[in-house]
Amino acid sequence: MGHPDVQSMQTAVMAEMGKHVLDEMDCLSPETFMKTCATPIFQGPEQLQAAFMKIF
Repeated sequence: MGHPDVQSMQTAVMAEMGKHVLDEMDCLSPETFMKTCATPIFQGPEQLQAAFMKIF
C-alpha cells in the first residue's frame, strides 16, 4: 500500500505552470502596463506628469 507515484505528473504540471507564468509576465512589464492601462486614463505625458506631481 502507500501513496501512488505522482512524480511524473507533478513534473509535467510544474513545467506547464512555469510556461504559463513566463507567458503572462509580459503583461506585467511597465511598457505593456502603460500602453494598456494608463493610456486611456492619461491622454499625454503632460497629464501623467501632472498626476505624479499631485501625488508627490
